[in-house]
Amino acid sequence: MSSSQIYKSEIFHDEVEVVPSSVAVPSNTLPHPGSPNLFPKVLAIINTLKTSKSSIGSLTQILTSTQGSCQLIRVLKNLSTEETKHFTTITLPVIFDLAILSLKYIQSPIPQLKMTTKGVVELTRRQVAGLLALSLLGFYTLPQTFRDVSIFPIVFFGGKVQATKLRAYIAYFDGILRFSKDDTALDDEIAKLDSTVDSTKIENLKQSKVLDEIVVVERNVVKKFDFARSEVKVVGNVEVDDVGVIEDKQGALEADFANKYIGGGVLNMGMVQEEILFLKCPESLVSLLLCEGMEDKDSIRMYNVIKYSDGEGYSHGYNTTKEVFSKKEF
Repeated sequence: MSSSQIYKSEIFHDEVEVVPSSVAVPSNTLPHPGSPNLFPKVLAIINTLKTSKSSIGSLTQILTSTQGSCQLIRVLKNLSTEETKHFTTITLPVIFDLAILSLKYIQSPIPQLKMTTKGVVELTRRQVAGLLALSLLGFYTLPQTFRDVSIFPIVFFGGKVQATKLRAYIAYFDGILRFSKDDTALDDEIAKLDSTVDSTKIENLKQSKVLDEIVVVERNVVKKFDFARSEVKVVGNVEVDDVGVIEDKQGALEADFANKYIGGGVLNMGMVQEEILFLKCPESLVSLLLCEGMEDKDSIRMYNVIKYSDGEGYSHGYNTTKEVFSKKEF
């Protein structure tokens, strides 16, 4: 395929010029998909899609050089026939197109948030989806300072736990597809408006597009703090509720103290508080690509991620049960 050709996505009604980027990749940044190391992999996806007769065949070929297709088959064996069909015919094409379209929406390296250093990264929801699609396809490796897993496989370790996680990621990509359709309908509505319509109304319509919303990852550092002498003073009313789970509380700030590395064991076999939270809100996974491990005085905060699925149970008994859509901050 010529490097100057256009890839057209029928799923997202979008297109991108498939060309490598000339933007350099400095240290302490996450490479963009057009960078010298990643662009050939994106090109390989496009070529694979042209030659493979099925989505699952394409994924198997792509994963052969990264995570191994045999583990994928192990995961799929724990899904129902209907779930497997949905994954192979709907979810995978969405993942492939998001990865390719990221050439258009992520055109420069993304700063990474180093330990003991304050910083903020802002990404559109569309950019986050592209990064997670690339990650699922094995594009990124993580330095030891980020976590103890060098590759970034969201799934495909095999077994029932990973099948549960795969269901959560299916719900996530279903949500992205749904939002894309809503945003496209909104674009059509805006295009039909004539010049007499108030410009403020048009701008409000544009700003209501979900995939253009901003997701924020922020690292905070307390430079001087004496833990031994610290006192916590509560100001105002505090409500204690022992019913339900923290991620179901609307309008609440959610805090987790479980692991030095954000996300805990969500990439492997972990399935407790932090991992379940990240499964329900998969956009949180982008923080694993951006944030080094935390020191004692570090904290990481995320804004405006969406809860895409819900579930029942705990630990290895947890099961993803349904799709939901609500915004969260933690």
